[in-house]
Amino acid sequence: MKLTTETKTASVGALLLTLAALVFLLLAIAWPLFFIWALNTLFLFTIPYTFWTWLACWILLLTFQGAINVRNEKVLSFKNRENK
Repeated sequence: MKLTTETKTASVGALLLTLAALVFLLLAIAWPLFFIWALNTLFLFTIPYTFWTWLACWILLLTFQGAINVRNEKVLSFKNRENK
């Protein structure tokens, strides 16, 4: 079977997409550990690196992100009403 330029391009695209997804997954898994490390380093906490602290960190990160998004949407909708 002879590979054409289109199949080579599709293969490279699929490989890059797979690598990007893998990097994203690894970052998503490691991000709470980085956050715990930062807290331990900056404030001299002794938070252990366990599954439960990893999960709790994810819950905190997602909660704060959700609260920030809700606040930004309220501020933007208020500004839009004010400008009309």
